[in-house]
Amino acid sequence: MNGTYTLSAWVKSTGGQNVLNLYAKNYGGSERKAIIDTSSSIPNWTRYTVDNIQVTNGQIEIGIWSNANPNNWTAIDDVMLIRK
Repeated sequence: MNGTYTLSAWVKSTGGQNVLNLYAKNYGGSERKAIIDTSSSIPNWTRYTVDNIQVTNGQIEIGIWSNANPNNWTAIDDVMLIRK
């Protein structure tokens, strides 16, 4: 459905990844993302959000993008896409 959405996810990580993003795209606007800081570990569950996503074409693609090194890990939970 068209409307304004918020995308969120809870993340824990070892850190060290080259890239780690929560993203929204193909919704009728430019790709939006929350860049997850990987300069150090994220030992406690931390919420990342992408706010005010204006869906205008009746669809949205959401996801997590990671470009990691050997032995890097990320745990992701409670991914939510909520319409305001």
